[in-house]
Amino acid sequence: MVTLRPLSSGGLMHVALNMRDADAAEIFALRFDDDRARIATEAKAFSRFGALAYDGATPVAAIGAAEVTPGCFEMWLFATDAWPVVARAVARHAFGRLIPALLAAGGRRGQCLSLSTRLDAHRFLERLGFLREGELRARGRNGETFFLYAWRRSDVLLPLSPVLHPTERGPVGGSRPAGR
Repeated sequence: MVTLRPLSSGGLMHVALNMRDADAAEIFALRFDDDRARIATEAKAFSRFGALAYDGATPVAAIGAAEVTPGCFEMWLFATDAWPVVARAVARHAFGRLIPALLAAGGRRGQCLSLSTRLDAHRFLERLGFLREGELRARGRNGETFFLYAWRRSDVLLPLSPVLHPTERGPVGGSRPAGR
């Protein structure tokens, strides 16, 4: 059974240490090091919103967003080779909970960089309503080309409820207080 749960250090560490080769290549091309544990630590520390997708008791994918400038969220996702098992649930979560929560928190823009060769990632992003805004040649540490994908508040036609307020706890930002 697939479930989505709040980000946890242990779950993030498991997914980062076991992430797909394609995700590792894409992420490491934008970093100074290839430290998987550091990716997990930074995802937890800097992401105001996020969730882990589990297949039973095993964390399989991590998705989240960090506010990098007021109203602008850098969105991210990485997964293990079991990604196909949770992909639909993660897409539903992103479209139905994560993006609406970012909008409710005053988000005007969500963005991410995607390695030009990651056709699977481009399809996933486009299904979520992201638009390819540009091509960044030689952006990666070894000269890799990346595409900038983004959605803007004016592009998104999503209902804003039900969503969790970012200060509450749950898969997006925590769990609902009693009585809600």
